[in-house]
Amino acid sequence: MQSLKSFLSSSSTTSEKKERMPIKTSIGSQKSKCGCGSKKKTTENKIKQAEPAVSSGCCCSSDSSKESLMGKSCCSKDVDDNNDKLVISSDPEHSANLICELCKLFYNNGWVTGTGGGISIRNGDLIYLAPSGVQKERIVPLNIFVMSLLSQEYIRRPLNLKPSACTPLFMAAYTMRDAGACIHTHSQNAVMCTLLFDKVFEISSIEQIKALPKISEKGNMWYSDKLVIPIIENTEREEDLEASLIEAIREYPTTTAVLVRRHGIYVWGETVWKAKVYNEAIDYLLELAVKMKLHGIDTVKAS
Repeated sequence: MQSLKSFLSSSSTTSEKKERMPIKTSIGSQKSKCGCGSKKKTTENKIKQAEPAVSSGCCCSSDSSKESLMGKSCCSKDVDDNNDKLVISSDPEHSANLICELCKLFYNNGWVTGTGGGISIRNGDLIYLAPSGVQKERIVPLNIFVMSLLSQEYIRRPLNLKPSACTPLFMAAYTMRDAGACIHTHSQNAVMCTLLFDKVFEISSIEQIKALPKISEKGNMWYSDKLVIPIIENTEREEDLEASLIEAIREYPTTTAVLVRRHGIYVWGETVWKAKVYNEAIDYLLELAVKMKLHGIDTVKAS
């Protein structure tokens, strides 16, 4: 596709030629006596040489799949910064509206402060993601990123906003567990439990455990079952947690969450509402476990 600057330059040159042709025929030999024309062309050439080249395509070079997820590449032909129809809806159950609603709820619960934490919802092939760098209680639908699960490329990118650094980890939950939503919080209960437990968080014989799924089979856990959530080590950059989170999901096939030491927790579920229930139930159990530890009570009941 021809760039706008090239088109305008071409149109301007054509117009100048049309204007000059009658001057040539009318004044004939006077052209050789005046150097204005040659000076003008020389000036135009210098201006053109000084101007940066405008490409008709994307200026980005090809990037790795992780860089694409992190928004460092804009080369995809599917990217449409103005694809607002994907996030504007009067339906309160629309994924973009739900992300805004839940972010406010999580903020009020103290699970996401500043611009920390995040949430993503899957709707078929479309993945809706809260942005990075925006206070969670102030997020609006136009702030939401949309990605294709199949191509793992953005099909909507809000202007002047960055994709969430949690994106590669959300995608792991979608591709490995067929999740319908994934939540990431900086809950203090989660952080405290990563300091009180070693490789895994364990708790049993608490009624709230029954709110969580068995994963390996249909139905929910029993009161007497032991809940086990793996704990991975934190990294300086969020996206660098991807490898260890994937390893934890593989090693613990019945888990619906992964704790990150001194950081927070990732929780996913079959739907956004189940992910919300699991997150709330787990946070309740994490808080209870901290209190049990303070009173010297074992979180796993002796059989």
